[in-house]
Amino acid sequence: MFERLEHAGDHDDHRRQGRRACLGGAGRTVSDKSGKATLVIPPGALAADTDISLAVAPAANGSAGDVYDFGPDGLQFLKPATLSLKGDGITLAQGQVAAIGLLEGTAFKKLEGSTFANGVATASVMHFTKYAIIIVDGQIVLQPPSSCTDVAAKFTNCGGDPTGTWKFLDFCVDAKVLDALKPGGCTGWVASIDVSTTQTVTFAGGATSGTVTTSDGMSTSIITTDFPSSCLSDGGSVTCSSLGDAKTVCTDSATAGNCHCVQTDTKAVTGKSNPFPDPDPASKGEYCVQGNVLTSREFKSGMPTGTYFILQKL
Repeated sequence: MFERLEHAGDHDDHRRQGRRACLGGAGRTVSDKSGKATLVIPPGALAADTDISLAVAPAANGSAGDVYDFGPDGLQFLKPATLSLKGDGITLAQGQVAAIGLLEGTAFKKLEGSTFANGVATASVMHFTKYAIIIVDGQIVLQPPSSCTDVAAKFTNCGGDPTGTWKFLDFCVDAKVLDALKPGGCTGWVASIDVSTTQTVTFAGGATSGTVTTSDGMSTSIITTDFPSSCLSDGGSVTCSSLGDAKTVCTDSATAGNCHCVQTDTKAVTGKSNPFPDPDPASKGEYCVQGNVLTSREFKSGMPTGTYFILQKL
């Protein structure tokens, strides 16, 4: 039985494949040749002898170090195994810690209970997949939201320190906002809004008494609507194409009887500086800093507008 997994590939071409180790129910400790990855499998964790493999690849998907792919992929333990990864050369900013993450989709997610001490990240694992060290701010992994779909449902006014300069990442609109734009009596009307900007946002002075400054830039908004031609009024004298103007193009869509309109508005935006937080409670809005991502929800007259801006720290 192998106590140590050896590198059998060339590190330079990113192929480092560990030899297989046959492990029985007695349990074993295995690691890569460099000793940076160590897996302690306790007695009784495996029901039978199992071939264990380890492939090591360079940092990817936002990891802070090498990615360790244990196999067979998806192998389930009867008891938790302990994985330790050395974080050589990792630099942490104030408030950050290192932790072990497992790959879910295209991003690493922190393993609950993961710890970092004396340059080593440790966590209990119950199955095989790809693991790596990630940088964590509090309990939040430094990665943007996966999509706009879950922004409204998951948003919390968690606050945090926004100090620094941020770039525009995404814009989200609650479905209820779009529904409110629907013309009365027009069944089948659907719309979407997309916004982008080259502006940056700089917060100075902390979270309780400071300023927020936006830079000059270019902003583009695109509003797309689709609706049945039956929604056009006046008995048919108004056609789909006649609805267009300097900013809007309307055409009959591929769907029979439907009108497809795209309104594009691009303009130069002048930067400005305002107090932060807004001294007016009715319009101060809400925000949440999650690592290097800031999500804000706009307010108007003391009520949320259903629009969200997502920023990423530079």
